[in-house]
Amino acid sequence: VSYYSKRMYDFLKYAPVTPASGYTSNYINIDEEITRNGWEVTVNGSPIKSKDWQLDLGLNWSTFKRYYNKIDPIYSNVSKPWVKEGARVDVFYSRDFVRVPETGELITSSAGRLQYSQYDSQFGYSDPDWLWGANVNLRYKAFSLFASFDGVVGGLMNTRTESYMWQSGVHPNSVTPEREMDVVAAGVSAAAGGGAAGAAAVTAAGLSSNNYLVQGVKVVSGTATYDNFGNITSDTRVYAPNDVYTTYKQSTIDLHNSSAWGGNGSPSDTYAKTFLKLREISLTYTVPTQYLNGWAKGASVSFVGQNVLLWAKDFKYSDPDGGREDFADPAVRYLGANIKFTF
Repeated sequence: VSYYSKRMYDFLKYAPVTPASGYTSNYINIDEEITRNGWEVTVNGSPIKSKDWQLDLGLNWSTFKRYYNKIDPIYSNVSKPWVKEGARVDVFYSRDFVRVPETGELITSSAGRLQYSQYDSQFGYSDPDWLWGANVNLRYKAFSLFASFDGVVGGLMNTRTESYMWQSGVHPNSVTPEREMDVVAAGVSAAAGGGAAGAAAVTAAGLSSNNYLVQGVKVVSGTATYDNFGNITSDTRVYAPNDVYTTYKQSTIDLHNSSAWGGNGSPSDTYAKTFLKLREISLTYTVPTQYLNGWAKGASVSFVGQNVLLWAKDFKYSDPDGGREDFADPAVRYLGANIKFTF
């Protein structure tokens, strides 16, 4: 069991300089300081050990947290209320949907669409709650079976992959009756030539281009004001149930709003990093020395698999192992064999 505390400082950051110098920025060391504290527990042992049998186990568990030790008043991101001495560094924040403060109901726009706040909200933390790993090696005479597992628990991250699957309509769960109505109405409109003629054809067919109703409320009067951090300072808004329809496609794009070129990641695509991975498994046969006739000191044959199994709490179409998911494919599964000689 060990505890560690590491202080980090002299971070590099771009700082603006006068254009008269011929440059726009300079790389400097800032005065911000961060402390990383954590615990690590490691257990190794061989509970079974005999001439023919041996079982070796290795277990490890660790956790860490990062805190601001010192804030640079100029270059630290003090526009965020959670950036302050003693606070955690790994705050996961994004733009939430606009909601009724008291009830959390979604507030739609005049067009019946979801709205994103102009201010960042804290959703949790990006660093895992803890990390773990386990190694098992079971030997019987000349055969040995090795397996290595690891994973993390907790921590938040966005999935760009699923966001774009929803927006492009290829996510399996996007196949709904509302989407079918979108497609049918679009087909009738296109067949009539689009424009006013297309809209008239859709109406004549008893269809509607807007067939999806976002469950929420709309503002019928009043306004709200906010401070620099997005806290409401006054609110006179009066609400009524939303009754303005939009298309299912547009609603889905709004719900899973994301961009590969940066910008806000939707709360709908914010997942826990929790996963378990069978990192490696192998079965090895060690050739007895009497069969080598002295031409080699040792030899073995192994069948090996890497990244054989992945289970993730939330992620289904990508791999959270890297800690950041921006169209990241799952790790490549490797299955093979090797023969080793020792001379």
